[in-house]
Amino acid sequence: MEEFAEAGGAMETHPTSVLWARDLDLEHENLETPRYQAIDPWGVCDMFRVMDAVEANEGDEDDAIILDPRGSGFREKGHMPGAIHVPYRSIVTAENQLVFKTKQELLELFESAGVDVTTQTPIICSCGSGVSVCHLVVALEQCGRNPTDFKTLIYDGSWTEWGADPDTPKVKYID
Repeated sequence: MEEFAEAGGAMETHPTSVLWARDLDLEHENLETPRYQAIDPWGVCDMFRVMDAVEANEGDEDDAIILDPRGSGFREKGHMPGAIHVPYRSIVTAENQLVFKTKQELLELFESAGVDVTTQTPIICSCGSGVSVCHLVVALEQCGRNPTDFKTLIYDGSWTEWGADPDTPKVKYID
């Protein structure tokens, strides 16, 4: 996205609103509220699961590994405590950002970030809005991680939800 903006690509600058899960009418009782409901979702977790992981990891427990592929937003906007930065650009080739690096290169990348892709510890993947995180999950799968064992999770609320909630802990950098 950064390259797109630098190349003069059109960017929306008006504020957006976030649809909060707690605002959904999951019982479909009120026609005035949003009524989205996923059917049989798997491999997805909510903010409460991520909060459990953050709190456990701040102690001596090893509840989950949190990965975040955002670019400069990781440092500029902040991140979840304990999150490991694995930038999106690091999992794709320099020549074509739609092509993943080789399995060996990805394994070396995760290892250098301190991530054992074979661990039985759950890995929670989060990004800015829940989109680029999917590429990170595919990179983990390319390295041999099983996406269907409920040990690799996507936090679909991502930083959009976490960063906007005043009650969630955040790591922010002061330059």
